[in-house]
Amino acid sequence: MIRLMASARDRVRRGTLLDKALCAATITLVGVFLIGFTYIACGRAGLLIVKTDSMQPHMPAGSLMVFKTANIQSVFPGQIVVYRDGRSPNVLISHRVIGTSIDNGSVYLRTKGDSNNHTDEVLVDERRLVGAAVFVIPGVGRALAFARTPIGMLVLNTMLVLLVLLILVDKIRANERVRVVAAYAEGEQLHPRSMADRRAAELG
Repeated sequence: MIRLMASARDRVRRGTLLDKALCAATITLVGVFLIGFTYIACGRAGLLIVKTDSMQPHMPAGSLMVFKTANIQSVFPGQIVVYRDGRSPNVLISHRVIGTSIDNGSVYLRTKGDSNNHTDEVLVDERRLVGAAVFVIPGVGRALAFARTPIGMLVLNTMLVLLVLLILVDKIRANERVRVVAAYAEGEQLHPRSMADRRAAELG
């Protein structure tokens, strides 16, 4: 009986630790999401899915770039920037700055893709500059693009449902373990002599 109660207490302890770990992980993920969403909503940061290999090998197609707004005066050669295509303003391009020039007091950026043979034809001015890269996560952009498709949304929702079910099942099992330990403890208090006899039998 003592062994059974000790084993039950250990299972309850492990279940409690697992619940705390899941809770901490959930809170952390929600916090990171809220911080990122706040920055993006305020226009201070953005996400860009890289669709071409013009920045190979540093930034292959399918990567996810996180960028922040930047003043053109603060941009320096070697930095990766995001800017609007001169012919299609809705298209964003991410290339590396290889030089700067000043004309009539205005700063212009000369850019080039790392894997391209030639520099970009048109200089980037402050009106076209969107931001500067903060970091790049290879492959995540492809996964994010898939998640935006109907099949991807179905897979994502299914995974979320399974996660919720796993948490609920673990919670139910934890409550059951607590109930079992409480029942053992109550039985020991109500029948101390019988419990003592069982202990003596186990020891002897």
